[in-house]
Amino acid sequence: MGVQLEMTRERASGFTALELVLVLGLIATLTAVVGWGLRDSGTAARADAAALQAAAVIRSARIHAILGRAESRVLVADSPVDPERHRRVFTIVVRDARDPSRWAAVRGELLLPEGIRFLEDANRAGGEMRLTYPCNHPVEEGRGPLWTYYAFTAAGEFRSPGAVFRFGPDPQSGRPDSSGPSGTEGGEPIAGFYVSRIGAVEMITDPEELR
Repeated sequence: MGVQLEMTRERASGFTALELVLVLGLIATLTAVVGWGLRDSGTAARADAAALQAAAVIRSARIHAILGRAESRVLVADSPVDPERHRRVFTIVVRDARDPSRWAAVRGELLLPEGIRFLEDANRAGGEMRLTYPCNHPVEEGRGPLWTYYAFTAAGEFRSPGAVFRFGPDPQSGRPDSSGPSGTEGGEPIAGFYVSRIGAVEMITDPEELR
């Protein structure tokens, strides 16, 4: 009886490893489907797709942190000299258990839909790190291109009181876009989501909340 009660408590306390792996697979599938289905859509739809894809990466990073019992980081390319990648590439790395100065990649890169960029989180909750990527084995921090990162603890908590992630047309375009809400100007956020301290992700449906 006591053993059965203990097992029930453990089961109720969180996900099993199998459930977390299945969720990771579902997130990866949905990310690919969203990107494929909206690759030729208008700016507003592509911004929505970018937000959904990036939110899936955030959720995946949290799960990797919990499964691996190690800090994970979502990396966002921060290289203005490379406009094809700058604020358009997201990926995930996890801290190496044997050498805390090294990081290992746990997924491929996500490239946001054409013409859409991450416009920085409204709370400026991210840090900066240099890391060579892609990395098939753990690599040392401090070398390679610059990335903006957002971290989760081994317990799956977001290392910030909270952050609003915003997405919209390339700020360099400066062109009005009639497909956005009320004729959105280039560079203004038109899609996004909120990440809480406990790691929960909530999509934002009102563009006014992004400004």
